[in-house]
Amino acid sequence: MPTIRPYIQDESALAGIPGRRASGDDFGGSGLQLLGHAIGDEPVKAAIAFEEAKSREEVTDAQTKLAEFGARKTLEMDELARTTDLERAKEFSSSFNDRLQPELQKLGDSYETRAGQQAFQRGAGEVSGYFLKQAGLAQAHMMGMKAKQNWLSFENASRNAVLGNPLDYERQKRLMVETLNDPNGLYFGHLTSEERAVMTRTAVENLAESAVRGVIRLGGEGAVLAKKQLVDGTWDPDLNAEAKERMLDLAEVGVDREHTKQERERLMADRLVKDRNDAIEADFTRRILDPRSQGAMPTDEEIAKSDLPGPQQRVLDGFKMQRLRELASLEEDKKHPQEVKRLLTQLIADGDDPEKQYNLDKVKASFIKGTVSTAEYLFLEERFNRLKDGSANTFERDLNSLIGRVDRQIGTSVYFAVNPAAAADAMARIQADAYATAERLRKKNEDPRQMLDPKSSEFFFSQENLSIYMKVPAQALAEGAAAVTAEAEKLSIGTIRNGYKYLGGDPAKKESWAKIQGEAAGKTPNLP
Repeated sequence: MPTIRPYIQDESALAGIPGRRASGDDFGGSGLQLLGHAIGDEPVKAAIAFEEAKSREEVTDAQTKLAEFGARKTLEMDELARTTDLERAKEFSSSFNDRLQPELQKLGDSYETRAGQQAFQRGAGEVSGYFLKQAGLAQAHMMGMKAKQNWLSFENASRNAVLGNPLDYERQKRLMVETLNDPNGLYFGHLTSEERAVMTRTAVENLAESAVRGVIRLGGEGAVLAKKQLVDGTWDPDLNAEAKERMLDLAEVGVDREHTKQERERLMADRLVKDRNDAIEADFTRRILDPRSQGAMPTDEEIAKSDLPGPQQRVLDGFKMQRLRELASLEEDKKHPQEVKRLLTQLIADGDDPEKQYNLDKVKASFIKGTVSTAEYLFLEERFNRLKDGSANTFERDLNSLIGRVDRQIGTSVYFAVNPAAAADAMARIQADAYATAERLRKKNEDPRQMLDPKSSEFFFSQENLSIYMKVPAQALAEGAAAVTAEAEKLSIGTIRNGYKYLGGDPAKKESWAKIQGEAAGKTPNLP
């Protein structure tokens, strides 16, 4: 079969294959008519009719098959255009048409009549022309997509460059514009002028935004500089209003972050200085409180040359003076149970308690005034440190909670209500012994939580154990009847103590007291 010559027209391959009306010559009529005159008309007429019928059948068949072929190949081309790797786009048209021709040739091999062959040749030429044009358009579209894809890679590389080095902005901007609009380049050949104009504007805006981000990321005063540039209009020629607003917000965040960073660095520096000063103060304090084992008590000159802030130096001076007075008077072991109780209660209080203390300032002040001794100060300091560093985890919290509960129970006792000094002494001993028990268990490598467990033999808060500290009236009489009698002698009927009126009789007995209400109860009725 002869090679099919493409015929290009602006009609779909799905339309009917156009062609001229067949003549008698197409069906071989002239030769048969001459033969008919020679041998007679009837047989010849029959042969002519058969030939015409077959020719017409092949012409219609060729038109039908070419229409079906065109529809099938249209779907095939669309699918190939959708799935072909853009890297092979430039080969799409030739590759598709190279596969098309053999299929068309094979399709036309079945036609025997001259009319059928001619109809197929005309239709196949138009189908070839149509697909040559359509494949070319598809290839152009694919090349345009590839160009845009390549451009995105180019643009991203440029944006990353100015993000890392915003000073390179003008050079990167010039390269982008020149590359996109180079008459000899890929983009010029495959993109329309309108497409290139839109892409140029978008690319410059994106590049400017990346450059501003790069300025913000410079660190130090970068965010401050970027904000100033945005406010001054430095970026207005290349940055649209929406992007400018977005960059202003980002710069503000950067400015705040920088200020926060500076503040954090300042606080860190202050903290380091404070930690250094606290360590120096702690060392001096150890030497003051225990000069025998720590060498010698620091001199005034040593303290003055330590570069400690004035308040810390004054605390050390006060510590030193009080410690010297204490040593001179041999009162370093003097007991101050009420003050110790007050200070300890403040240290172990819950966070929502307005009296809660988060440092040792009040304890230090109390020591300087002489209202707690060295031993008591060290005890309070040790409790504070345990709470501060969390070394005991929840145990310390639970222990203090139970001690607080015991303190409240003591407050319900009439004996202790009218004898606050005895109550404070009892609580001081309970606290000291409780903490000593915990330390004893730790030294034995045993869990100190045993002392909080009612089922354990080490349970510290049993009624039996606490009764040793809580001197109920019978015990008080047995252990110190003279003291109770002396107390009774000081009382007269009607005397008010902590919200209770003395009725007469043994002051250690509950029935000797009556709870009163109102103003007569005084300011500190600590019994329920």
